[in-house]
Amino acid sequence: MWKDLLDVLGRLDLVYKEVVPLLKQKKQALIGLKLDELKGIIAKEESLTQKIEQLEKQRLEILNQMAQQNPNINADVKMQDLFSQAPNKIISQRLDLFHKNLSKHIEEVKKISEENNVLATAALDATKFHLNRLSGAKVEPTYGKTGDVTSRRNNYDFYA
Repeated sequence: MWKDLLDVLGRLDLVYKEVVPLLKQKKQALIGLKLDELKGIIAKEESLTQKIEQLEKQRLEILNQMAQQNPNINADVKMQDLFSQAPNKIISQRLDLFHKNLSKHIEEVKKISEENNVLATAALDATKFHLNRLSGAKVEPTYGKTGDVTSRRNNYDFYA
């Protein structure tokens, strides 16, 4: 089972290595408002997310099997304590290395994702502003029973 855990963590590491540059591409597409490029990136991102979910399920199954066979392994065990129970030092060191790499990649993914969320929100706000400007819509400073109150000016004089 230790080798299965090594295999799953190694594959997770590889997937996260693919996610980081993809998120950086997404950031550039958001900055440039390249919607066609963004659409392709999101499709790739969904595929990688599904891979991560499958690998995480496998990792949890392996840990559950290990917990059933070893009473020292439970839901609260820290990864460092788990790795110290590996059958040999080589496996323990490789598990520790994968764990550190994954932690680093996950932090980077979180950071870039937060930046991308800010950019996406700003792009949507800018789009709404310009659409409202073009249509003559204006959000009033009041809040009605159905939400924001929006008014539109008459751009055309139909009685002329």
